[in-house]
Amino acid sequence: MTGEGLKPVSPFRVEAHSTPQMVASGTTDISGGYDAEFTVPADLESGAHSFVVMGVNPFGNPIEVTSNFYVLTDGTIAMPMSGTDGTSAAGLPVTGSNTTSLLIWANLMLLGGGGIVVLARRERSGRLKPSE
Repeated sequence: MTGEGLKPVSPFRVEAHSTPQMVASGTTDISGGYDAEFTVPADLESGAHSFVVMGVNPFGNPIEVTSNFYVLTDGTIAMPMSGTDGTSAAGLPVTGSNTTSLLIWANLMLLGGGGIVVLARRERSGRLKPSE
């Protein structure tokens, strides 16, 4: 398992979760990267699990980086990636929706509405000034 974004030359550890088990530990390199080789615990039951890398970020605050995976009934490890058929690599259905475009449009509408209110107030305040 490799990654980056941790504090340079700082300790980290990797745990397999459902029931936390430490599987690796080490020290990040001078750029905050880590590289951990380990064996997946043989006693993990089939189902959803995660590897959690624990360390500190460049500011010294605790951080956890999680990678989810599945142990299939035959003991095979599968990572949850969307397939073209609407299932994950573990054969599970992909659920939920991508609401990013909806949120972008909603924010643009709010900004546009706010702009109209500001312009209307400016125009109205200009008309209500007493004439000399």
